[in-house]
Amino acid sequence: MRKRLLTIIFIILALTITGGVFLYFSSNGEFTESAQEARDSQRFHDLQSLRLALTMYRGEQGSYPNTLAELIPGYLAKLPADPRASESFENNKCLTTLAYDTFQYRYERYNEQAFILTACFESGFVLTINSNE
Repeated sequence: MRKRLLTIIFIILALTITGGVFLYFSSNGEFTESAQEARDSQRFHDLQSLRLALTMYRGEQGSYPNTLAELIPGYLAKLPADPRASESFENNKCLTTLAYDTFQYRYERYNEQAFILTACFESGFVLTINSNE
């Protein structure tokens, strides 16, 4: 009986300490900021992958595709999705800059030889890559 009581006290103590550590990092913002930085890094990597696939497509086809879906399966296994694609960014700084209110990647083909890729970072930074870069 005494062993069981000590075990329960130990579990409660461990959960309390774990909860305290979590609350410290979540209220301190360090955990949240590093998660945002990781997602922004993924966005940068995704746009670079899309840019490479678009360049390869143009090299073989002679022009850029009308949509990113045309890159599947020959140039990409699947289209990358923004890490928070299903979420709204009501409080995000990009809302005032861009004309859309969810995290997503934008591809615009201006003509057969020009495109622009755009992503909104959680830091408020808007990354734009065009075919001339």
